[in-house]
Amino acid sequence: MESHRVGLAAQERGLPFLAARAVLDEAADPLPELPGVVAPDGTERMWAVLPYLVAHPQRLPLLLRLARSQRRALEALGLFLEAFAGL
Repeated sequence: MESHRVGLAAQERGLPFLAARAVLDEAADPLPELPGVVAPDGTERMWAVLPYLVAHPQRLPLLLRLARSQRRALEALGLFLEAFAGL
């Protein structure tokens, strides 16, 4: 995954490295193709989901489930960061 390459780059430079992950989907969950939702700078453009939903309205429950899981994953990572950093 992405953190592996970042970890290798840190190791090559003698820098400490820690990766924390939160999993938001099951291995069997289908991940929808949502082109344009994540901009090159990493920001989310949620309006870009609309054309996908118009073409695939049956996927709305899946997207709502992923959104809830994403929220929980971000909360878990925030709690980890607070505990790790001693905030």
